Amino acid sequence: PERQFELDRVQAANLDIDETELGLTVQTLVDGTIVRDFRQDGKSIDILMVRDPEYAMTIDTIGMVPMAAKTPDGQMITVPLSSISQSRRAEASQTILRIEEQRAVSLEVTPPADVPLEKVQSQIQEIEAELREQNAIAPAINVFQAGSADKLTQVRQSLIGRWQGWTWESVKSIGPSRLFLALLVTYLLMAALFESFLYPFVIMFSVPLAAVGGFIGLAVVRMYDPTQQFDVLTMLGFVILIGVVVNNAILIVHQALNFIRRGEDMAQSIRLSVQSRVRPVFMTTLTSVCGMLPLVVMPGSGSELYRGLGGVVIGGLIVSTVFTLVLVPLVFSLVLDVKTGLYKMLGRPSAKPHHTTIDAPA
Repeated sequence: PERQFELDRVQAANLDIDETELGLTVQTLVDGTIVRDFRQDGKSIDILMVRDPEYAMTIDTIGMVPMAAKTPDGQMITVPLSSISQSRRAEASQTILRIEEQRAVSLEVTPPADVPLEKVQSQIQEIEAELREQNAIAPAINVFQAGSADKLTQVRQSLIGRWQGWTWESVKSIGPSRLFLALLVTYLLMAALFESFLYPFVIMFSVPLAAVGGFIGLAVVRMYDPTQQFDVLTMLGFVILIGVVVNNAILIVHQALNFIRRGEDMAQSIRLSVQSRVRPVFMTTLTSVCGMLPLVVMPGSGSELYRGLGGVVIGGLIVSTVFTLVLVPLVFSLVLDVKTGLYKMLGRPSAKPHHTTIDAPA
């Protein structure tokens, strides 16, 4: 058995008293409250604040204990504990749940199968914000989402990081993410192969186009299967796209550099590279799309797990291939013109691209 004190929120608000102060007062009167610690000779000693032992108090008279309060005009007064709270007898909890030595209450939420977990997370956060505005949840109470929601948050942050604006926290979150590392490794590998830090930037222009195509592919999949969500495996599809869609742009840029190295005009070299590589580009895209198509169209056990991933990869490949044949040659031509113009402004002879000769796969 226990005695519970429930705060009268209207009266307490008028006297500038909250639940935290009420709890500390009652705890100090009964068991005492640890206010801080004192260290002596390497030992930590708790400083416990208790009531005067000469002050007689029972369960029935605890309501007469005076509490410090503040009137609306700022005057300090004392009011009895019973004027701002109601006490009642109740049965204590048979078990006490603690998380990191803090008392905790666990609420389990099971969303419907057709509702994405991320949407449920946002709704719970909105409910929590409303309750805090209404002072239904005290500021001293912390709310954490655990279980599948916590695992989804951890996986999402490890894949794409967490954007919090142009802050150092965003840099520390996105920097180690799998998506950023995939982009960085792809760029550095191409920079080593081309022996240039400039040409890989041209090839990386195909990655945003692949992301657009990935979202289009996911939207098409959702048209036929509304239960398909933007889950973890679907996010993984965007990471896979980074290493796949750059192949077509590599074929065009590499062949154009070969023609330039042989003495051809820059514009003519880019035109010839597109003409000579358009067939290998479509061949690689067609084989990749046909290889991923069963993941999207074939039913069966486990198909719902990989359908989103297949839709993202197929959509990204198709859109990036179509635009790569147009955008990459234009950007490459612009980069070469700017590079030539800078050489002329500096009075230096225009240097032809130098790179290792690597036969690109057909």
